[in-house]
Amino acid sequence: MPDPAVGRLLVIAAAAIEGQELRDEVVRHLDGSNARVHVVAPALARDQFHHAMGDVDAPREDATERMDRSIETLRAEGIEVSGDIGDADPKLALADSVGDFDPQEILILTHASEDGLWLENEIFDDARREYDMPVIHVVVGDSGEGIAERERSGVGADEHPEPETEGESANLPTFSVRDIFGIIVALLGIIVLVVIVAGCEGASLTDLNNCSVAILIAGFTALINLAHVVALMLFDSVGYRGGWQRAFGNLSLVLTPAAIVATLLLV
Repeated sequence: MPDPAVGRLLVIAAAAIEGQELRDEVVRHLDGSNARVHVVAPALARDQFHHAMGDVDAPREDATERMDRSIETLRAEGIEVSGDIGDADPKLALADSVGDFDPQEILILTHASEDGLWLENEIFDDARREYDMPVIHVVVGDSGEGIAERERSGVGADEHPEPETEGESANLPTFSVRDIFGIIVALLGIIVLVVIVAGCEGASLTDLNNCSVAILIAGFTALINLAHVVALMLFDSVGYRGGWQRAFGNLSLVLTPAAIVATLLLV
């Protein structure tokens, strides 16, 4: 059964719209009289490490290029299209776009799993459970132009097929991978620093020898890391996902290794 045509189509482009097959996929979802398309290219990091470290420049450059190529392709078909760069977290990029564009349908383009960026495979499952409009997921072929796979949700948000094994609870924090990685680094860093300075001899607050400086560095870092963990808990409790959350996470990820190196050199 062909998909019904709509007036407002939101495209989440983890892969660019290129080639006739992908152009046709977009066009067949549109009501030609008043059709509008909004392309959002999430600034996806290459892997979990770069995402956790807050890598921004390279992902934004890739996303900008992906968005520009997609817009150029659709405008060549005479389609009214706009575009934007989305958040590094595709779930947030999708939520922001739905709120701003108010689409009637969502089309998600991703790469094949072995070639795709690490967060791509989560976008469709999140979208079909969250939104009560049709969601179509198209996996782009190896050439970057054809369609390797296509799946569609029904109208209305889908329930998770195995809710009891989802591993999430309304009573537990919904941390991102970067948050979890940052918390692990923070807590392990505190333990490592304590072990390093525990063997220090001759430390005195009145005599700033190497051991005293190492203890001060370890204590300061431990306070920062504890503040990081507490802040993430508070941010999650109010649903905050802004710059301060990323700042706390990046501070622990950068400060903790630097503090460990400094204390090792001092003792």
